[in-house]
Amino acid sequence: MRSLNKLFAVLFVSVLTTFAVSAQTDKKEKQRVRFAVELDCHSCINKINKNIPYEKGVTDLASSLEGQWVEVEFRGDKTDTTKLIQAFKQIGKDAKVIETTPQTTPATTPKATK
Repeated sequence: MRSLNKLFAVLFVSVLTTFAVSAQTDKKEKQRVRFAVELDCHSCINKINKNIPYEKGVTDLASSLEGQWVEVEFRGDKTDTTKLIQAFKQIGKDAKVIETTPQTTPATTPKATK
């Protein structure tokens, strides 16, 4: 009877651990968001390039003067779109979300074939 109780206790702890690890990896998932931003010149892009990448959680940045957008990749556990919109406001730019794409990374990298 005691060994059965121990078995159930071990199974219960392992299930809880699995769920806890799963929840943590979901938050660390990267997201890519495209913002509509009024960009008048290269000076505007330089201002964005000098400030937004240093926001907590930002991992990549792309922009288009012609398309009037800025695309930001960030970790979901570090920041969110509301905080990024606030960061754009701090440098004098209004930003609106126009597209959101979650970035998934494969658990294993496929081996190269010869």
